[in-house]
Amino acid sequence: MKTEKVWDYATLTAKAEEEIRRSLEFAGRYPGNSFEHDHHISIACGVFGLWNNLTCGWQEQGDAARLELLARGLAA
Repeated sequence: MKTEKVWDYATLTAKAEEEIRRSLEFAGRYPGNSFEHDHHISIACGVFGLWNNLTCGWQEQGDAARLELLARGLAA
Protein backbone atom coordinates (compact mmCIF):
# COMPACT_ATOMS: atom_id res chain seq x y z
CA MET A 1 0.00 0.00 0.00
CA LYS A 2 1.38 3.39 -0.99
CA THR A 3 1.29 6.28 1.40
CA GLU A 4 0.90 9.94 0.61
CA LYS A 5 4.05 11.76 -0.48
CA VAL A 6 4.44 15.36 0.60
CA TRP A 7 6.85 17.68 -1.18
CA ASP A 8 8.15 20.85 0.42
CA TYR A 9 9.24 23.80 -1.70
CA ALA A 10 12.97 23.11 -1.40
CA THR A 11 12.60 19.44 -2.38
CA LEU A 12 10.30 20.23 -5.31
CA THR A 13 12.66 22.94 -6.57
CA ALA A 14 15.73 20.70 -6.25
CA LYS A 15 13.96 17.88 -8.10
CA ALA A 16 12.82 20.24 -10.87
CA GLU A 17 16.37 21.52 -11.31
CA GLU A 18 17.71 17.96 -11.40
CA GLU A 19 15.19 16.94 -14.07
CA ILE A 20 15.87 20.05 -16.16
CA ARG A 21 19.62 19.36 -16.04
CA ARG A 22 19.06 15.70 -16.94
CA SER A 23 16.90 16.62 -19.95
CA LEU A 24 19.49 19.13 -21.16
CA GLU A 25 22.20 16.50 -20.77
CA PHE A 26 20.18 14.10 -22.93
CA ALA A 27 19.50 16.86 -25.46
CA GLY A 28 23.23 17.46 -25.77
CA ARG A 29 23.73 13.89 -26.97
CA TYR A 30 21.86 14.61 -30.20
CA PRO A 31 22.43 17.03 -33.07
CA GLY A 32 20.70 20.39 -32.68
CA ASN A 33 17.24 20.58 -34.25
CA SER A 34 16.92 16.79 -34.38
CA PHE A 35 13.70 15.30 -33.02
CA GLU A 36 15.52 13.80 -30.03
CA HIS A 37 17.29 17.05 -29.18
CA ASP A 38 14.10 19.10 -29.43
CA HIS A 39 12.16 16.48 -27.46
CA HIS A 40 14.50 16.74 -24.47
CA ILE A 41 14.53 20.54 -24.64
CA SER A 42 10.73 20.44 -24.59
CA ILE A 43 10.82 18.22 -21.50
CA ALA A 44 13.13 20.70 -19.74
CA CYS A 45 10.79 23.57 -20.57
CA GLY A 46 7.79 21.53 -19.46
CA VAL A 47 9.39 20.73 -16.12
CA PHE A 48 10.04 24.44 -15.61
CA GLY A 49 6.46 25.32 -16.55
CA LEU A 50 4.99 22.78 -14.16
CA TRP A 51 7.32 23.83 -11.33
CA ASN A 52 6.47 27.49 -11.97
CA ASN A 53 2.73 26.81 -11.81
CA LEU A 54 2.92 24.57 -8.75
CA THR A 55 5.05 27.01 -6.76
CA CYS A 56 3.43 30.27 -7.86
CA GLY A 57 3.10 32.45 -4.78
CA TRP A 58 5.69 30.44 -2.85
CA GLN A 59 8.82 30.99 -4.92
CA GLU A 60 11.98 32.21 -3.28
CA GLN A 61 13.76 35.22 -4.74
CA GLY A 62 15.63 34.34 -7.93
CA ASP A 63 14.51 30.71 -8.26
CA ALA A 64 12.09 31.30 -11.15
CA ALA A 65 14.62 33.27 -13.18
CA ARG A 66 17.39 30.74 -12.45
CA LEU A 67 15.32 27.73 -13.46
CA GLU A 68 13.92 29.47 -16.53
CA LEU A 69 17.41 30.34 -17.77
CA LEU A 70 18.51 26.79 -17.06
CA ALA A 71 15.57 25.32 -18.99
CA ARG A 72 16.36 27.60 -21.93
CA GLY A 73 19.94 26.32 -21.85
CA LEU A 74 21.28 29.77 -20.98
CA ALA A 75 22.68 28.97 -17.53
CA ALA A 76 25.25 26.55 -16.22
